[in-house]
Amino acid sequence: MQWLHGDAQVNNVRAEAGGRVIWFDWEDGCRAPLEWDLAGLVGAGRVLGGPEAHWAEAALAGWRQAGVAPLDEALLAACVEARALFIVAWTWWLGPDRPGRRERLAARLAWLRAQAGCMS
Repeated sequence: MQWLHGDAQVNNVRAEAGGRVIWFDWEDGCRAPLEWDLAGLVGAGRVLGGPEAHWAEAALAGWRQAGVAPLDEALLAACVEARALFIVAWTWWLGPDRPGRRERLAARLAWLRAQAGCMS
């Protein structure tokens, strides 16, 4: 357990002038296992695919290569699932009628059903 950003994904990091990189949008900061933040980083790519998937997996590979802390791969997979559930609930609360939101919600639900071995 350690202090984490809580929503570590590509939309919450920004490069500033001079190459400095900063995290913002800290309202989900929490104390949790590292795998929770890493699930935020790779979750959308693993669930939805898309252009973020390559970047996020490369970042995760860099983390593994640096060997800063060993990762629990089973916990990471469970956190990706938990994060997908959280995003489904959050998207529904926000309202699924904004452009693109309904499709992403349906894709996450389909992925979760597949993980659980459910039929549509």
